Amino acid sequence: MKKRLFAAAVTLILIMLSGCSKSSSKSEALSDTGFPVVVNGVEIAAPPSRIAVLSPSLAEIISDMGFGSSVVVRSEECNYPETIAVLPSAGSVVLPDMDVIISAKPDLLLTQKEQSDSVKEILDKNNIPVVVIPAAQSFNELSNLYLAVGRMFLGSNAGIIKGLTHMDSVKDKLDRINRTVLSHSGGGPQFKAVYVADLSGHVATGDSVIDHIIASAGAVNVAESLTGWKADNTTLSQPEYIFCPKSLAEKVRSIDGLKNSPAVKNNRIFEIEAEYIESQGFRMIEAAEIIAKTLYPQAFSGQTGATSENTTTTAQ
Repeated sequence: MKKRLFAAAVTLILIMLSGCSKSSSKSEALSDTGFPVVVNGVEIAAPPSRIAVLSPSLAEIISDMGFGSSVVVRSEECNYPETIAVLPSAGSVVLPDMDVIISAKPDLLLTQKEQSDSVKEILDKNNIPVVVIPAAQSFNELSNLYLAVGRMFLGSNAGIIKGLTHMDSVKDKLDRINRTVLSHSGGGPQFKAVYVADLSGHVATGDSVIDHIIASAGAVNVAESLTGWKADNTTLSQPEYIFCPKSLAEKVRSIDGLKNSPAVKNNRIFEIEAEYIESQGFRMIEAAEIIAKTLYPQAFSGQTGATSENTTTTAQ
């Protein structure tokens, strides 16, 4: 009897040890893949292979980082790159077509802003999680954005490396532009500039990503010491160059403050594609190069790259 009890106890211990071993192996496997991972409050169990994107900036960033093939449906504003633009459109960012999204059977929906309660309810019923990755409010915040995208697709470990590597790539490209212009400007910026976002007079202040773009292009942002995209008339009277979205140049001339600036007096108002300079993907680097070529054309003579096709001027 004692022998049978001893044998049973040994068998039970072996079974328990075997179970622990399997559990440990499973845990190690999950650890190796980096999944599950929590991104901005949403748990992602495995790498997503089908993504719905309701943000042109995120669509561009996903493609820049090498994950564009995972996107299966987009909002109509997502028109870049071409591989994204040809995908089925699911309405707008504000009014998404839920039938199109649901029929695409995405693993998750990616956006930069919270969706309405009605949209959330429909997505919940169809088991489609929503991951919100807000736009960066400053250049340093870009790393948070890239890290979130990297972790979402590659898990904790590899995703962090991917995000940091992408941020380093952006910094390096902008630094290269800056070094090029500074080598032709005596070692420091020669011009004062400003980016005017709209006819209400909102300008890129020091707390914006665009402030870093302007600095990388070799200019001093006249609004660099300000915040909240607002500037007083004294500040607005200082720029020697004004950059603004397409079709706004003539109207910008009449904005209080700006109309007294050297830029207006000397007809140095340049239009640039808003999609470039306001992008938080690689196209913002092209925007920096476009601005730099406008300010320091001699620094880029003989080089190829971003051209004047994406900028126009009212200079006479």
